[in-house]
Amino acid sequence: MRYIGVDLHKNNFVVCFMSEKGKTEFAKYKIEDISLFIKRLRRTDKIGIEATGNTRFFLSHLKHKVSETKILNPYQFKVISQSTKKTDKNDAELRNQI
Repeated sequence: MRYIGVDLHKNNFVVCFMSEKGKTEFAKYKIEDISLFIKRLRRTDKIGIEATGNTRFFLSHLKHKVSETKILNPYQFKVISQSTKKTDKNDAELRNQI
């Protein structure tokens, strides 16, 4: 099983893949390349993604490819968004911890 955090934007998204042992790997995709991301998914994966304008579109493409999806409230991350460590990579990694 892997935990996958997604920091979703209008034109791209950053993904943090985390193994059960805590090993992380990051990747960045353009929205139009979502099929490349889907090819990497496993049936046992669990995905956390922030609620944005295109979350429904994004999940409609992959929700049947993984065991679980969670939509996360971006306002829960207000402290992080005001932090000096605010980056897409850090946001994607944080989505794994929910």
